[in-house]
Amino acid sequence: MQLFVKSGLGFHSNDVRAVVAQNGKEILPWSVGADLGTIWTPAPGLIFIPTLWYSFLQNEYIWNGDSYGTSAVGSTRRVGVDLTFRYQPFHWLYLDSDVNLARPRLTGEERGNDYVDLAPTMTSTGGIAFTFNNGFTANLRYRYMHDRPATQDKSIIANGYFVNDLIMSYQKKAMVLSFQIQNLFNTKWNEAMFAATTRLKGEPAGGYDQLTFTPGTPFFLKAGVAFKF
Repeated sequence: MQLFVKSGLGFHSNDVRAVVAQNGKEILPWSVGADLGTIWTPAPGLIFIPTLWYSFLQNEYIWNGDSYGTSAVGSTRRVGVDLTFRYQPFHWLYLDSDVNLARPRLTGEERGNDYVDLAPTMTSTGGIAFTFNNGFTANLRYRYMHDRPATQDKSIIANGYFVNDLIMSYQKKAMVLSFQIQNLFNTKWNEAMFAATTRLKGEPAGGYDQLTFTPGTPFFLKAGVAFKF
């Protein structure tokens, strides 16, 4: 078992164009963060890394679709937990998973009106991989995003998703065949999502505040062949 404590200072900007336009003045807020965790190997082939973390950002910039740029919302604070899991019980089998929990909040707002637009609160990736001596490999992956507020008052929610991908390959001497299936189960999910005021023909002049989105990739099959020499 290894214990670790880390801390650091940095800076952040969502859009380098704004940084250049302002010559870097009042557009690169400073940030500070710290990690506390352990790297634990309780059994051969098994690694578990739990980590507590904290970050503070002097000024958060969020995307504004109407102006096609970013806008500052003030300082933010995040606390969270990261869980990393790796296990290889046999030479042909490998399992992995990462789970990330976070509580992002604006520091200068009242409770209930202090959410950070679209900031993730729970994400996870992982999968199970097989590697056989006959040259065949397969890796079933997942990616998960939990529901999260799309507005500062949580009046609009960006829906989460759980999507699976399957990656396979077969190697015979110098030839490699590969197959990739994105969104294996054809799950309906949204990729880019933003809260915006929209108005269709015949609707009131003020429009409606609602979630706008780009649909995620549906079932998609990609195949390839390669020769090694």
